[in-house]
Amino acid sequence: MDRLLAGENRASQLPDDARHWISVYTELVRFREQMLADWHEEMAGSHDPRSRMELTRTLVAWSSRQLDALRGHLDFWRQRHLQLLEHPAPTALAPRLDWPAPARRRVGRPRKRPAAAGSRKDRRPGRAAGPGR
Repeated sequence: MDRLLAGENRASQLPDDARHWISVYTELVRFREQMLADWHEEMAGSHDPRSRMELTRTLVAWSSRQLDALRGHLDFWRQRHLQLLEHPAPTALAPRLDWPAPARRRVGRPRKRPAAAGSRKDRRPGRAAGPGR
């Protein structure tokens, strides 16, 4: 179970990502621990030694290995979160000091554009536009 979960990116530079994965793995660890506790209770109540041995050999051993892997992932994300809080990565939205300042645009009145011949502005009320007029 050392595979990453869907969407999990260990190289993420975002503390929020680390917090998310801490939450996910905490829940998975709790679930697996409860499952193991339930199986241990079931084994204690079982009178058939063969079924107890089979359950121990397969499910409990497999689930214990998964639990260890989940705890490893949880430890990774806890450490990663601390690293990101101590040394935050620059974000894309933060201004960079090595970039030149953007060119300033002149703000003022818009320039008048000359009207095209035959346009509405060229016409006087009551007169039709056309040649010779």
